[in-house]
Amino acid sequence: MKHPHNRFPLIACVLFFLCTALLFSCDSHTSSHENGDTTEMETQSSQILSDTPIYTIVRSDSAGKEEIDAAVRLRNELRDNYNMDVTLTTDWIKRGEDVESNRMAHEIVFGKTNRAESASAYEALKLGTPDMLDYAITASENGSHYVLAAADGCYDDAVTVLLSRIKEDSTILYKAAFDLNENRQHAFPLSDMTFAGVSVSQYGGIVYPASYDIYRSADAASLSTLIFEGCGISLPVMKDDDANSANGTPMIRIGTRTEEDVLSAGDFSYALSITKQGILIDGQDVWGDSRGLDQLKTLISDGIASGENTLSIDAEQSVRLLLPQNKPTLMRAAWVIAAPDMTEEAQFAEIRDCGFNLVIIQRPDDNALFDSYCKWLAKYELKALWFDGSARVYDFDPATPLRGEDFVKLDPDGYLNTDVTWGHMLRDEPNAYLFDALAEAYQAYDAIADDDKVGYINLFPSYATPEQLGNLTYEEHLSAFFDTVQPAYASVDIYPLNTGGGINGDYFYNLDTFSAECRQRGIPFSVYIQSVSFAATKRTPNEQEMRWQAYCALSFGAQNIEFFTYRTPNSDAEPFKDALIARSGDKTENWYGAQKVNEELKLLSDAYMQHRSLGAFTVNANAGAYMQFDGQYTDFDAIEDVTVSRDKPVLIGAFVNDETGGYAFTCVNLGDPGYPADPITVTVTLSGSVSDIKLYCHDTISTLVPDENNNITFSLSSGDGCFVVLNP
Repeated sequence: MKHPHNRFPLIACVLFFLCTALLFSCDSHTSSHENGDTTEMETQSSQILSDTPIYTIVRSDSAGKEEIDAAVRLRNELRDNYNMDVTLTTDWIKRGEDVESNRMAHEIVFGKTNRAESASAYEALKLGTPDMLDYAITASENGSHYVLAAADGCYDDAVTVLLSRIKEDSTILYKAAFDLNENRQHAFPLSDMTFAGVSVSQYGGIVYPASYDIYRSADAASLSTLIFEGCGISLPVMKDDDANSANGTPMIRIGTRTEEDVLSAGDFSYALSITKQGILIDGQDVWGDSRGLDQLKTLISDGIASGENTLSIDAEQSVRLLLPQNKPTLMRAAWVIAAPDMTEEAQFAEIRDCGFNLVIIQRPDDNALFDSYCKWLAKYELKALWFDGSARVYDFDPATPLRGEDFVKLDPDGYLNTDVTWGHMLRDEPNAYLFDALAEAYQAYDAIADDDKVGYINLFPSYATPEQLGNLTYEEHLSAFFDTVQPAYASVDIYPLNTGGGINGDYFYNLDTFSAECRQRGIPFSVYIQSVSFAATKRTPNEQEMRWQAYCALSFGAQNIEFFTYRTPNSDAEPFKDALIARSGDKTENWYGAQKVNEELKLLSDAYMQHRSLGAFTVNANAGAYMQFDGQYTDFDAIEDVTVSRDKPVLIGAFVNDETGGYAFTCVNLGDPGYPADPITVTVTLSGSVSDIKLYCHDTISTLVPDENNNITFSLSSGDGCFVVLNP
């Protein structure tokens, strides 16, 4: 049997041998070092490991993400690749303490710090001048500090250059003194920029009205920034009160003419005039100014991106955009009111691209965001129906009627009567007990709003309960509302498409009853159509079902088709399915369907709005409760007879052009669009001679010619509608 203590002599011998070898190795290394026989690499590695000073990267305590990320990258690279003992800290010091007494032995002064070297380095960058640098990296005379300064967007490039220099010669990390001076001259994309042949360098500045708020003046300043980014010329930005000493120097003037001068110049939204004497941007209001300014900025941005060495904007590129109010327009409204995540310009561009021209949207409490809303609305030729979330204005106490000053509070900077505002929502689905207070609220709004602004109240559909209405019947409710409030505009929401197929039995009754009240009083009106499932009983309509609802509403004379909803509300109050824009912010298939429907409505807008609704009637409406209504229009002189293949039902809306004496009509295939069937053929026998007949169907305008019996014929698929104009 072996015992443990028998191993001790062997272990002692091994230890003695190892110690002897180690001492010999150390002695040999020392002798070699003293005799200068070691290689340069061995020396460098030894000094990096043992002689390199401890570096501290010092960045500003208020540094942004770009600076911080670049500083962290530098620290990690030095640690990982060069075994450096390097830390990252901020330049913060306690109040009353001196900066110099709190410095480290070896600093990399990174970015805009409170170190004196940092201030000198940024002065040397000459930021905002034609000879500016992107970055500069220097070392102090005694080699104890690095100084890295960079323009925004160039910090990471500067770190890359510094690391590259270290890779070339890592001895600069520990030399007592070294030469380091790395910089990059900024390369502007353009050597010159001219307006009507005059170089921007000859311009005296950019002038804007003293009445501009901080957001509009910031937009003017952004033009100066853009010009500098293009060619390195900085134009001063000033109020018109401070620009009287221009003495004939070309200037860019934005909205500086008097209101009287602008109004007398014609019916335009904005004008961009480019001459040798300077550039003049004028709008009928501040948002017209904004659109003109955006037009100029687009011309400059496109020139910078073109890759050409110079940019020349000629007088021929002047533009004058007429106001859209020159002619009545069929409105196509996107309901986004319950979506608080409307914060991006691209979202407004997306609404325009879907074919909408009106946005029903909540006014944000953030004034900067509200200003952006208005700017984007103007840019994409959209209007807003504003919904204000404050209890005082929207959900007001009927015991305290609204006054004009309550609406002025919504409009601190005079936005109410500008071109981006279509109207303000005063109430949604009011009970009858609110009618007296709403009458006072409407009068207060009407007193301060221009004639083209809409004090908007949306009413219940006919399937609301007597308790919701505050009246026993729907007819009583409508009569009481119009008699008491006496609005100049009205709206109703009717959502007819049910889960599992089927259509509300009172759909046409609701459209007829509501439109008859409006027609009798000469009031234009809106109809919300269903574009999403918001309850277990309601289905999400597809393209054909949205088109069908739109044409049904048009047949009764609606002048505004409102999609409920465009964005999917984030609220959990109702079980919303995805609408045209999903909760994720992505477009759904129905976005593209709505786009097609809106393009069709836009195509017929001019022709439709030239005609006045007379009423509607059905043909072959023997099946389907939703087709039934009492107010069938029977005096349409333009049509003698309507026949439909297989005796299928259709809806006809009758219209007259009071100026020309001509007529028009809509025709809708009344089969449930949720159950597609074969197309139908419609034959209309006209009562008299007509010189020109235009058929608007889908995205096409066709000319129809009557046969020998004065008949015109067209076909309609499931969910289809059309508009036919009969010119005398």
